[in-house]
Amino acid sequence: FRADYARTAISARSTTLTVERGVFAEIIDTGIFASRESTVDISFSYFYNANKGVLCETQSRGNVHHNVFFNIAGETESSAFTANASVIQTTDNYFQNCVRGVSMVYGASGDVTNNVLDDCAVGVYNFSFDRDIPYSIRENTLSRCSKYFIEIHHASAPTIKQNNFFGSTGQLYIYA
Repeated sequence: FRADYARTAISARSTTLTVERGVFAEIIDTGIFASRESTVDISFSYFYNANKGVLCETQSRGNVHHNVFFNIAGETESSAFTANASVIQTTDNYFQNCVRGVSMVYGASGDVTNNVLDDCAVGVYNFSFDRDIPYSIRENTLSRCSKYFIEIHHASAPTIKQNNFFGSTGQLYIYA
């Protein structure tokens, strides 16, 4: 599957979506948008020069793994991957030159595991007022993040362990 210059390349609602070996280039808004309890499996795909890469919301579930996200830098709060009130496993992805690599917001849960986040303003971002949502950030490599390696606002305490941090500009930000 290839999508160039689309506003939103794929939009799924209340369905099962599998994308393997897709290319999403020069996307005006969002490469893949899944909502309303969709189940997703997105793998071995390439997202570049987009406002947002993948957005899963409204109780969606699934896996985002073995993808490349490059130059996802459209808006001030753009994310290469966002889970919004969803349960998503984010593993073995490569994020480079993104405003935010991974965003877990408004009650999202899951694991952010074994990813490389390089040259992003913020590597992993979390914002939620629900403090009972378990999630983990582990075994990732975060390098050259210009603002924060990990930024957490009002969220339950995630498990943060066995991550590698490189570069002198990034730091951890936790506001409870």
